[in-house]
Amino acid sequence: MTALSANRDTRKRLGADLEPLVKDGAVIYCGAMVAVNNSTGEAEPAADAANLVVRGRAKEYVDNTDDGLRVQIESGIFRWNNSEANPVTIASLNQIVYVEDDQTVGSAGGDNSVIAGILVDIDDDGVWVDSRPGAYITGPAGADGAAGADGADGAAGADGTDGADGSVPGGSYTATETDDTNGTLDIVTGLSAITSFEVQIRRAGVDVTSDAVLTESSGTITIADGSTYAITAGDVIAWLAAGTV
Repeated sequence: MTALSANRDTRKRLGADLEPLVKDGAVIYCGAMVAVNNSTGEAEPAADAANLVVRGRAKEYVDNTDDGLRVQIESGIFRWNNSEANPVTIASLNQIVYVEDDQTVGSAGGDNSVIAGILVDIDDDGVWVDSRPGAYITGPAGADGAAGADGADGAAGADGTDGADGSVPGGSYTATETDDTNGTLDIVTGLSAITSFEVQIRRAGVDVTSDAVLTESSGTITIADGSTYAITAGDVIAWLAAGTV
């Protein structure tokens, strides 16, 4: 394509709302937590299932028994039920919580470790979770300035601002046969620079992260075989990264 030479009718979509196709035969209740399958692009009730990425809350009831329907999804911060098996506590504030079903979150992931979002608060009625893709928290304080040429101490760096200095995207990925063969895989976070990141690898519901080799560069997290860990097709990799967009 070439640059414009006339006015253009550029369509707009509100960043907080989506309207994807619904999985064939799925029923989504109004107010349910909704995920999109990153293989098919179709929406379905959030669950501990492969390839699901939580996108928010259903704004309507949809029965897609006859197929072809879409669902309106609103992203934001929502209150979900707290898991009885793996209850979320205030100790998990600003950390990842996981999908148990389409109205419940827990402190630990199931076989697929589907991320519900970041814990914002807990009250008597449930758990408040930020499910926005690229949720924002306050950025870290800037580093102290270097000493001046005359030997005077440098001024303290400014605190990081919300947004660009504090973007915290996350997601999950299921390793493929190709990853298994290569012994390494890359996760593109959408950040231009990463200041910190967290990775959890589960195999058949068991955490196998401890010996994996984890590195990052220019917004990409690289996972590689370690001395005892080897990437295996079906490994479920949950990740969270903080940094600059």
